[in-house]
Amino acid sequence: MAIYLGRAGYAVEVYEKRDDPRSGARAAGRSINLAISTRGIASLREVGLDTEVL
Repeated sequence: MAIYLGRAGYAVEVYEKRDDPRSGARAAGRSINLAISTRGIASLREVGLDTEVL
């Protein structure tokens, strides 16, 4: 959504609550299974992020 709004000319800021997972620090709490739907994959392709994310 942020990419679409940015391309439409809106000023966009994205904030992440959790620490960067690449830093090695593990967040406490439950883990989740994550799946991307066909619509999600299509959206990633549309904004050019499919190969980076998938």
